[in-house]
Amino acid sequence: PASVSLFVTGERSTRAMSGMSSFGIFVPRHLIQDCLAMYLGTADLARLEVADTFMKSAVEDIGTWLGSVNAEMPSVVMDPSLLSASNRGRTLAMLKDIARASIADGVEVPLRSIDDARKLARLVANASKAANGHMSRSGNFAEVLVTKIAFDADTVGAAREHAAHVEAVHDDDAGSVSLCFGSAIVVPDEQGHVWRWQQGAGAGGPLRLHFAWHSGALLVSVRDDGLRSDQIEFLMDQHGSMLADPRAMHREPLTVDIMSCSNSMMLNHRGVALRLNSHWQVASSGFCVHTRGTAAALDALTQGVVFVISLRDGMPENMMPLAKSLHLDTPQRYIRALWAVERVTGAAA
Repeated sequence: PASVSLFVTGERSTRAMSGMSSFGIFVPRHLIQDCLAMYLGTADLARLEVADTFMKSAVEDIGTWLGSVNAEMPSVVMDPSLLSASNRGRTLAMLKDIARASIADGVEVPLRSIDDARKLARLVANASKAANGHMSRSGNFAEVLVTKIAFDADTVGAAREHAAHVEAVHDDDAGSVSLCFGSAIVVPDEQGHVWRWQQGAGAGGPLRLHFAWHSGALLVSVRDDGLRSDQIEFLMDQHGSMLADPRAMHREPLTVDIMSCSNSMMLNHRGVALRLNSHWQVASSGFCVHTRGTAAALDALTQGVVFVISLRDGMPENMMPLAKSLHLDTPQRYIRALWAVERVTGAAA
């Protein structure tokens, strides 16, 4: 308490010690840094760095900033070099954007470079803009979530391959289908509590997003009935198209955007239409690119890929579905695909 009172009492205490050559005579340097990191956020540290030359040496220390970031965003694990004097301004601006999203419980978000931070901040900013726009148009619910999804290592290779022919799948043989299941994500609300979609008597359980791969396609299901991923129905016709679930047509519609933040793959699906507690739905309104080859992408999927997810109520607005997701293995194909998507979006506009 004595050490805290010395440096928080302000200008008057500073003037009283003007005859002393160093504040460190009273308080060890590491205690000053620890207290600054514990009690001051990054915005306060920035103001203190400019306004108080007496504290300048402690505030300039990377460890002080790293401790403050850890206190504000404990789920973000960053390289200390991002908070060096040359990078600090850019990093703090990007962290401000990232903080607009909720981070799934128990997930660590690694930021190893300025490029990692820039990519994640851009994805969150775009998703937040879409969520805010939805709410301004009388939407009832919009949540932006940063999470990490890992897929089963034993089945991801086969499930990511395109099937030459898909036979009709019915309830009784769904268990024989080659599905690769990923992590199920609990959707939090703005205060970080578990979101419950239904209210009142008989309300459902926590809202969860489920993910799987099949024949190169990403499958998604949103549920509050407590089913595990391997218990969700999988229905396709002989042409490989997902069958509609007539039982779910009266249930609340939801829309999800799914965007990866990875150097090994680029996955971007916007406007995926879902029905609450329906069977698996295919995400077909986007593309998936293996930017460093298939092996690197599969390794990333099994280790866990950071995703930015935007979930909101209602059906997709201004959705431009692609006939098939793009699964490309080389940078050349990746570039050609982006050109093709740009031409299509330009024509649609």
